[in-house]
Amino acid sequence: MAVFDKIMEFTSKELLLRRAAELIVESCSAAAQPSINLTGGNTIGALYRLLATDYRAQIDWPHLIVTWGDERFVPRDHPDRNGAAAWRLLLDHVPVSPENIFEIPTDLGSAVAGAAAYEQTLHQLTRTKDLFDVTLLSLGDDGHVASLLPAQPVLRETQAWVAAVPHGRPEPRITLTYPALARSRRLLLIASGVAKSHVLREILAGSDQYPASHLHVDGELILLADGAALGA
Repeated sequence: MAVFDKIMEFTSKELLLRRAAELIVESCSAAAQPSINLTGGNTIGALYRLLATDYRAQIDWPHLIVTWGDERFVPRDHPDRNGAAAWRLLLDHVPVSPENIFEIPTDLGSAVAGAAAYEQTLHQLTRTKDLFDVTLLSLGDDGHVASLLPAQPVLRETQAWVAAVPHGRPEPRITLTYPALARSRRLLLIASGVAKSHVLREILAGSDQYPASHLHVDGELILLADGAALGA
C-alpha cells in the first residue's frame, strides 16, 4: 500500500499545478546537478507549459538531466509520444543541454530492446548521481502510473529498472518499474479531475488493487490532488 509522506489538497487544478511547479523548483535547486523524470497526461502537459513560462527563470536548465518514466512504442515522430509532448510544451522553450536529455528509444526494433537500452542508460547515469531528484507521475483513471498497467506482469518486476509492456494498451509500452521509481528523492503523484475520484478514494482507504497503490520511494512520496479528484 502506498504511504504518502504528504497529501496536498487544492481547490482548483490551477493551484495544484503551481504548487507542483514550486516543488519541482525546490527539488532542482537543492541538487548540484538536478534531474527530473517526466511523464505524460493532459494535466502534466499543463504543468509543462507553466514550467516553461512562469517558472522558467527559477530552474538551472543547462545542467538539468531529463529522463522519462514511460513511453509508447511508436515512431519517434508520432504525436502521441510522451517525448513529443514534452518537447512541444517544455523542452523547446527552455535552454536544456541536448546531451542531458535521455529519451526512451523506440527505434530499436522491439519494446524489449528499447527497455534494455534505456536500463543501460539509467545505470550509466547512476554512476555520477542518485537517479531522480524529482519524478512526476499522473494518476490514471484505472489507477495506473507511468505504464504500470493493471493486471500486467510488469507489476511483479522486482529487479529490472525498465520493462516492456506488450499488452494492456493498443500499442506496446516501455516503462520504468517500481524499483526504478523508488530511486526518487521526491515523487509527485498528481491527481486531477472527477474521473480519478473513485480510484483515489480507494487508494487512500488502503486498497491494494491498483498499480498506484504500490508506489514507494527512497525519498519523499507526495500526493497532489484537486477537490474533484478527492470527491470534495
